[in-house]
Amino acid sequence: MVENAIVHGIEPALRGGAVDVRATLNEAQGWATLEVQDSGQGMTAERVNEGLGLSNTRNRLRQLHGEAARLELQPQDPGCLARIMIPSSREQAA
Repeated sequence: MVENAIVHGIEPALRGGAVDVRATLNEAQGWATLEVQDSGQGMTAERVNEGLGLSNTRNRLRQLHGEAARLELQPQDPGCLARIMIPSSREQAA
C-alpha cells in the first residue's frame, strides 16, 4: 500500500508530498486497521479502476482473514486514503 501511495500518488504529483502510515487495534469492536494516506495527486475517474496490486491484496486478505477483511480506498483532498481492516480474532473472521 505504501508503494502504491508513492508510485500512483506522490510521484505523479510533481510537487512532492507525504505518506502517513497508521495502525490501530480496537479490541472492543474486534478490528485491526492499517491506514496509508498520501497527499499526492489523488484519485481520478480513470484511476479508480482496480489494478492487479489491489486485486491481489484483496484476494490475499480474503485467504488469510475470510470475508470479513476489507480494503477501502477513499479520495482525500489532496491524495488518497487506503484502509485495510481485518478481524482481530479468528471467531470474527469465520
